Amino acid sequence: MRYFFTIVVNLAVLLPFSCLAQESSAIEPWLELIQKDAALAELLQDLQENPIAVNTANKADWQRIPLLSESMIDKILTVRRKKGEFKSVRQIKALVGANWFRRIRPFIILNPRPHQHFFWLQRNYRTLENPQGIYSGSNLYSFSKTKVRYNKKIDAGIVTQKDVGEAQWTDYMNGYIQFNTKKIRLIAGSFYIQLGQGLVFSSAFGRMKSTLVTLPFTSTKDRAAAYLGSAENFAQTGLFSQIQCNPKTKVRFALSRTLRDGQYNPFTKKTIGFDYTGYHRNPKEQNQKDLIAEQLLALNISHKFSGKMKLGLLFARFIFTPSIEFTSQNIPFSELRRRYFHFKGRFLNLGSIYYHFENDHFSMAGEWAVSDFSHHAFNQTLFVWETNVKFGIIFWQLNRDYQTPLGRVFDDQSPFPGAQQGVYGAFVYDFGRGTMRFYKLIKKNLWRTYFDPLPILHDEWLSQSTFRFSKVELIVRIRHRVDDDFLSVNGHSSERINRSHTSLRMEADYGPAKKVLFRTRLEWCRISPFKEKGILMFQDIKFWWAKNLQTYARLSFFRTRSYTSRIYEYENDVPGSFANIALYGQGFKWYLQINWRISRYMRVWFKYRYLYFNERDFNCIDYGKIKRPFQRLIRMQFEVRF
Repeated sequence: MRYFFTIVVNLAVLLPFSCLAQESSAIEPWLELIQKDAALAELLQDLQENPIAVNTANKADWQRIPLLSESMIDKILTVRRKKGEFKSVRQIKALVGANWFRRIRPFIILNPRPHQHFFWLQRNYRTLENPQGIYSGSNLYSFSKTKVRYNKKIDAGIVTQKDVGEAQWTDYMNGYIQFNTKKIRLIAGSFYIQLGQGLVFSSAFGRMKSTLVTLPFTSTKDRAAAYLGSAENFAQTGLFSQIQCNPKTKVRFALSRTLRDGQYNPFTKKTIGFDYTGYHRNPKEQNQKDLIAEQLLALNISHKFSGKMKLGLLFARFIFTPSIEFTSQNIPFSELRRRYFHFKGRFLNLGSIYYHFENDHFSMAGEWAVSDFSHHAFNQTLFVWETNVKFGIIFWQLNRDYQTPLGRVFDDQSPFPGAQQGVYGAFVYDFGRGTMRFYKLIKKNLWRTYFDPLPILHDEWLSQSTFRFSKVELIVRIRHRVDDDFLSVNGHSSERINRSHTSLRMEADYGPAKKVLFRTRLEWCRISPFKEKGILMFQDIKFWWAKNLQTYARLSFFRTRSYTSRIYEYENDVPGSFANIALYGQGFKWYLQINWRISRYMRVWFKYRYLYFNERDFNCIDYGKIKRPFQRLIRMQFEVRF
């Protein structure tokens, strides 16, 4: 192993100076966002399946791309209207900038594809070892998606999905029928909504931080769309309508009844909360399936003033059947006090007013929301950009008892968030041969129970510099965050301490030929005051055998002291899926992925992964005992369209 490390390091140092940089895969720039919410992977997959045609797309079509701001979209449409159709997709680069263009390029084409009436995608994977634990079903995962387009106005789709360990082949299912014109959109079935700043309704990419530090300022849009994916708690099921009353006014109406998994007390026979895992693998999880019927009635009106200012009003009413009985009679009193903000009751009323103002170099947006007519939340953003510099700041505050099942606090996917206050600042500077990105996040709780007497302060910052030369691209990233932990003495929790986590990543992209791309990464982390350390190194090779045949391969080595100092590694994967592997202990991992476009009507993906834990060390890991020193996985996917 030591000799292989030496070879990989030499390759990382010597090859960049004799090779040509290549673009990464389509989804790779989004991996840090995808690992926080799988629904985003499915939305990006849909963009790959149905890319935006730059010469015919309207504003609603462009808004499907989560990275573009309204000013960018308006600039593209204005240039097309004044100068006529684009001759090349690369003309978009001058309008949105090189960094943005690199990330949206996989999702845009010049002119519409020939009309396609049918699309079918099938994804399966399984581990070659049986999953740990007693499950009622097999260790096979299955996902099937079918879409039919009758004409330009009418389309429909259906999804079935089964997780590993679940017994029913169609454990989860959703679908929709949609009628869509310039003035009217009607959806019957599964749909999702994103409005305002996301305090009441938020989508997967509404408020996530990553190395794309300004994404939270450019991704917020008023949008609703049909949903065809496997994220079981992401969408609503019912009726949705959108009417364009005039060029400046939209009215949206939603009526839905969605079944949610619940937490259940078998002794008192009461439903005490929601379960968002989506798993139904054993009798306990199966008994929690579809316990709660969530009914939603929502009305939204938005109006644009003079093309620069948008104002919106929103009202939503939720009804939960049966009522959520999160009380001391149904759960231990200590748990009730620790989770004070857990929702209880049957009815929840939400309302908000939001605005968005934007010109060529400046934007402001905000939302004020209220739950049950008395508990408030507030969000305000400011974003400024010039040719080489971008700066933004977000402030939010959720007062005590403000609750929402579908809204999100910044970078927090948990439903029914507690009282929080936070500030997020981001800065980007382009200096010709590279880019510097920086963000800082401060977040604290506004109120705690007597079990947690002190406010919890979360402090995090990230700095990433990218250097682009004629033959190589280098990335250096430093990330530091502070959160709460407890110092244990003799197996018992004692004083609260601040845990500091610092990581350093160095990465190089290079290619010795047009058909070969290499990526080398070295990552190191340290956690204080536990004196935890970890290191990860991997080598990627991407090779184009032919225009329609690609292979990805990766070999990784890792060593950490325990699970506490684990390092997450995001892998290239089949479209619509992602792999976010927590590596800890000592060992190595490799995978091979093959992408083959058999014809214009059919594509196939295959992936095999092998993960090995060093037998001398894997039983010494602090995070429990690992029953086997290796794990193997096979993933297959194919699609048919015509």
